[in-house]
Amino acid sequence: RQWYGKTGLDTHGFSEKMAFQCLKIRHDPPTHCFPNFFMDLLIHIATPHSRGVLDHLARACARSGIQWACFLTNDGVKLLEVQSIQQALSAADALIVCKHAWNLHLPGKECPAEFGSQSDNSHLMGRCRKVISLWIKHRKSKIY
Repeated sequence: RQWYGKTGLDTHGFSEKMAFQCLKIRHDPPTHCFPNFFMDLLIHIATPHSRGVLDHLARACARSGIQWACFLTNDGVKLLEVQSIQQALSAADALIVCKHAWNLHLPGKECPAEFGSQSDNSHLMGRCRKVISLWIKHRKSKIY
C-alpha cells in the first residue's frame, strides 16, 4: 500500500498519478462554459419544525451575499404560510416547492414560490456546493 501526500490517502496500489487524478475533483466548472452555474448553498426543508433555524439561516445567507437556493418538500411546505419565513426566503436565488407536497398539505392555497418536483430537488442538489438539510423532529414534552 502507498500513502499519498499529506492527506493520508491510501491509494491501494494505484500510482500516485492516478491518486492525484482522484483528488482533482473540481467544484467549479470552466467559467467560459457555464457562468454562474453553481450556487453556494441549498437549504432543503422537509419539516415545519425547522422554522427557527430556517429563519435565522435564510437571513444570514441574505446578509452574506452568497448565491443560495431553498427547496421545500413534505410538510415543510407549511412554513410558507408564515409571513416572516416568506420574507426571509424572498432573498433566495431560487425558491422551489414540491408541487405534490403543496397539493397534499395545502390544497387550494396560492403558493408564493415556484412549483417544482423531486427532479428539481435533485438538480439543485447537483448545482450547489453545499447542502443543509433541515429535518428537525418535533419533541413532545413529557407531562409528569
